This record gives sequence, structure tokens and C-alpha cells, in this order.
Amino acid sequence: MHGRLQERPANRSNTPGAITTTRSAPPRETPDGSGSLLKDLEQFPIALPPLAEQKRIIAKVDQLMALCDELEARLRDAEKGAQRLAEAMTAAMVA
Repeated sequence: MHGRLQERPANRSNTPGAITTTRSAPPRETPDGSGSLLKDLEQFPIALPPLAEQKRIIAKVDQLMALCDELEARLRDAEKGAQRLAEAMTAAMVA
């Protein structure tokens, strides 16, 4: 998106934490030439959770990403072990 997000002041929105976009790059025209895609999107507020909830969400995502990294490492180790086992079984069968 060619814009930055800003928190909308509470008196301009019925939704706490609502944000709007502000243009920081030239708008792109719609495929049919009828107007700007960004201009159309600027009309819609985007609700954000309170800051404390955002921080909890980020902490949970970080925790889950660390778990994914650990599981990927375990999977790589298991694949290496399976490969070694297959090689040992093949070597035992030809010996």
C-alpha cells in the first residue's frame, strides 16, 4: 500500500483505535480509469485492538514462531536420523 497508517482521533470515529491512510505516494488509477484505488480505500476506517491487546497478540505470535522454529529443527533432525537409518539398513543388507 502506498500510504502510511495513522490513528484517527477518537472524535472523528465511532470505533476506538480506528485508523485511516494518508497518501505518501502518487495514487494508482483503477484499471478502468475511473479513479484512485487508494482514494476509495481511504474512506473506510480500519479498527485496531487496544495497544495492550496488540502487544499480547505480538507476544503470542513470537511464541508460536519460536515453537515453529523448534519444530522445524526437530523435523530436520528426524529426517537426518531417518536417512542414517536407511543407509545403515542398506549397508547391512549388502554386507
